Amino acid sequence: MARVKVAVALSGGVDSAVAAALLKEQGYQVAGLTMHLYASGSKPAIDAARNITAKLGIPHYVLSLSDEFEQSVISPFCYEYRQGRTPNPCVICNRNLKFGLLLDYARKSGAKYLATGHYAQIEKGEKGYRLLKSRDNFKDQSYFLYTLNQEKLSQCLFPVGHLEKGEVTRLAEYFKLPVSTNSESQDICFLKDRDYRKFLKQRLAPNPGPILNQAREWIANHEGIYNYTIGQRHGLNLGGPDKLYVIRLDYPGNTVVVGPESELLYRHLKASGLSWISGSFPAEKENITAKIRCRAPEIKVQITQQDSYADVYFSRTVKSVAPGQSIVFYCGDEVLGGGIIQD
Repeated sequence: MARVKVAVALSGGVDSAVAAALLKEQGYQVAGLTMHLYASGSKPAIDAARNITAKLGIPHYVLSLSDEFEQSVISPFCYEYRQGRTPNPCVICNRNLKFGLLLDYARKSGAKYLATGHYAQIEKGEKGYRLLKSRDNFKDQSYFLYTLNQEKLSQCLFPVGHLEKGEVTRLAEYFKLPVSTNSESQDICFLKDRDYRKFLKQRLAPNPGPILNQAREWIANHEGIYNYTIGQRHGLNLGGPDKLYVIRLDYPGNTVVVGPESELLYRHLKASGLSWISGSFPAEKENITAKIRCRAPEIKVQITQQDSYADVYFSRTVKSVAPGQSIVFYCGDEVLGGGIIQD
């Protein structure tokens, strides 16, 4: 009987390497796929992935997606910041590239599944596929996967999602994989030193404007609202006895508005671009929680869905709601879906 073919998205890191090793040990016919995304940072990842596949004795293929990465991820990233919004490029990359173009390539090449090193779990039940949190709460990456649908979940595997990070590290040593077990993957892969402002300054021209207080009084000048995010305090350098935070970014007026921390507390937001993993709005509406950032706490919410957006009401105040970020909905360990914060 022919073995089931699985393509593994190899980043060169420990998690995807262990995913490939586990699948091979389980008897799958495994091949490694690595995305070539940008000139400055992809070569080390490709070389690392090549070393992993050589150790495992599996084929390795490189898929050039640099143009698509620029168009689908980097350009929108810069555009959103220029508009005074805070984007989440990892969500977009997962949707358009990893579980878009890469999954399509894997399927067309004869693989039944695309596997990744994501810390999340897929469960098949009577009502279809469910996306669940990882067993490792700290490493859980389900927040970034809310755009997956039933069709894509049926074609994906997350081999390390049921493991703790420590177990994955020990497995890498057990399989003698040529990876560093001490390094962690970077949140946004194309940012050196995680400095998004430095990256944006290379891409966007300075656009000076005023920093105002709530009374619309001038305090200082800025070089571009893309240097700021909602809730920011450090780096404002405004002086004075009061603790001031960025509470609003006015793109039409090219204005940064600052105020006290109390002005960052909200009980309601609107979200658009909604994606439900089941394919429809959740039937169970009573025990839904939500995150407005990956590391934010889950808070119980009530959701009212309109034609093109949802009103989300929180059971208690949330801080620093940033338009452009994702809000993701859960019911216990199950990911229900999510959307983009608008207001």
